[in-house]
Amino acid sequence: MADMPMVAVLLSPEGLVTYCNARLLQVLGRPAEDVIGADWWATFIPPELRPLTREGHDAPTHVDGMPRLFDLPIITAGGEHRLLRWSTNPLSGGEGPSAGVAWVGTDISDCRPLTPCDLSAVARLEVEALQREQDYSRAERLAQLGSWSYNPVRRTAKWSEGACRVLGLSANHGEASVAEVHRLVHSDDRDRFVAALTMALERGKPSEMQVRIERPDAAVRYIRVVCEPELRSDGSVERLSGTIMDVTSAVEATEALRASETRYRVVADNTYDWEFWLDPDMRLVYCSPSCLRITGYTPEEFFGDSSLLRRVTHPDDLSECDEHTADCLTGRPLQPLCFRIIRRDGAVRWVERPNRSRKIVRSTRAPSRKVRRLLSP
Repeated sequence: MADMPMVAVLLSPEGLVTYCNARLLQVLGRPAEDVIGADWWATFIPPELRPLTREGHDAPTHVDGMPRLFDLPIITAGGEHRLLRWSTNPLSGGEGPSAGVAWVGTDISDCRPLTPCDLSAVARLEVEALQREQDYSRAERLAQLGSWSYNPVRRTAKWSEGACRVLGLSANHGEASVAEVHRLVHSDDRDRFVAALTMALERGKPSEMQVRIERPDAAVRYIRVVCEPELRSDGSVERLSGTIMDVTSAVEATEALRASETRYRVVADNTYDWEFWLDPDMRLVYCSPSCLRITGYTPEEFFGDSSLLRRVTHPDDLSECDEHTADCLTGRPLQPLCFRIIRRDGAVRWVERPNRSRKIVRSTRAPSRKVRRLLSP
């Protein structure tokens, strides 16, 4: 690092210089004893930019898996402003807090001379860039979402900060090998995951899949992976990129609902009463086996003939049944209704539809269903 052509400086969590290379001393025109131990912002950053740089000290250092680059001037011993293009990386503190930040920069002043009026423009652009990055990071965190990319030549993957969070990795994880990516995917889903990405690479077609991952903390999470190939001019795939989203909560909620409905269906299938469910469009969505005992018709016959429910109702009682059904769909309290049905064998039987209609909601997007029960005489 000492002999590298770029400027390099290590800062403590408090912003004090703990190390710098010879190139930085050359740019600053200062001896090492004036730099080591000095407050980086108070000593070397223009006053109008100091609040910004202190605020951005803990900002994301990578975006979409790539180092975040930003332009920031420093003040030399002679009072000159030299413009440098920087990238930063956190210094690992092991199991404890961060040990600070490493700054690496390139002097671009000769390519882009910096005038005093440029300082306000630099400050404004940095504020806007920092705000966009913070908004992006916040959106990823709230949506449990992250972005990723895969280089098929280098066979490496890069993840955004949000993707690292979903995968249970440390922020700014950097590049990962194909083997590391495969290890994260649950063994039961790994072949399907590899096959989908292989097809995207070979055919250049977008794909979407849901797989389980096993995070380093041993937690198993469900993620939805969206893959978008980026093509060269000749149609070959240059790289893959996309998003991952943690959908564990939605999957668990769906499974819990499915288990609850399964238990309810077991009860309904074995009840003595005839239970059937209609959706708001009056389509039959469930019919219990007891319909055979009461009407002489099987559930399959009711599902196969949408008019059968009305045809088994006695013609003289059909109008009253229709009114009762309409009231049922409004959700208003109902009185039990007694009416006649005509069985398959022509026998007329009195049945009662009790006040047990209720609404079942599958999810916030699914339509509600009304449950109607007919009791035998």
